[in-house]
Amino acid sequence: PDFPTFYRRNSATTPDIAITKGRCFHNYLFEQGPVTSSDHLPIIMTISATTITIPAPPRRIAKQTDWNLFNEKVTAELEVKVMTILQTIDSQPKEVKMVEEVKMVEEVKMVEEVKMVEEVKMVEEVKMVEEVKMVEEVKMVEEVKMVEEVKMVEEV
Repeated sequence: PDFPTFYRRNSATTPDIAITKGRCFHNYLFEQGPVTSSDHLPIIMTISATTITIPAPPRRIAKQTDWNLFNEKVTAELEVKVMTILQTIDSQPKEVKMVEEVKMVEEVKMVEEVKMVEEVKMVEEVKMVEEVKMVEEVKMVEEVKMVEEVKMVEEV
């Protein structure tokens, strides 16, 4: 089915498979059963000898959409919601506002801590790159010394 049948505190899941005997093809319909005391919802599967027609939900056609009207309605709804939120915040006791402000400060601190960790990682990466460069320079110096020693030996 395309609806959840098992609910947890933070999630809802659907069955992965439903098993039938024989051939069903388009002659079946899954519906949600009545709510019970279980955390699982029952599934009612209707099987018919004739094709079961399910009316398709209305579809929006983007070409026929009045986008200006849509924009106006969405903007108006958002303004109402923002005003409601602001009024709710203004009507809250001082303690609740302070708790919200503390939460915001904590979130800012967490973001700053993440930035600091990222900066430390970048500094460590730069140090590693510098160490690799130093090792490569030491190797080059050693190679130059070896070449000079070979030349000295050849001259003798």
